[in-house]
Amino acid sequence: MSSIHLTEGEMEIMEVLWECERPMGFGELHKCVNDRTKRNWKKQTVNTLLFRIRQKNLARDVSESGRRLYIPLITRNEYIKKISREFLDRNCEGSFSKMLTALNGGEKVSEEEKNELKRIQEEWEKE
Repeated sequence: MSSIHLTEGEMEIMEVLWECERPMGFGELHKCVNDRTKRNWKKQTVNTLLFRIRQKNLARDVSESGRRLYIPLITRNEYIKKISREFLDRNCEGSFSKMLTALNGGEKVSEEEKNELKRIQEEWEKE
C-alpha cells in the first residue's frame, strides 16, 4: 500500500481546499494558502505541492470554461481515518489496543478519559 501521508506544505494546501468547499483556481488557491499560512510561497512552490498531492490521488484538477480548478478527492475526516490506519498498521501491528497502551505509557487513566472511551465504545457497538 502506498502512503498518502502529506508533508506540512501539502497539508496546508489541502486545508485550504477542504475549507473552501468548492473548486478553486490556481491564483485563488495560491493567495489563500499564503494568506492562511502567512508565508510568501512562490507560484512554483504551490504548483509543485499540488502536483505531489495529485500524484497521491488526494486532489485533482478539472477544466471549467477553460480554467483549471482544483478539488479535493477525499474529505479531511477520510484522510485522518486513512492516515491513522496506516500508522496503526505500520507501528502497532494493526492493533488499536496496542496503540492505546503505547499512548498511555503506563500512566493512570483519569475517570474522564475512561468515560470518554466507554462512550466511544458504545457508539461503535451501535454501528
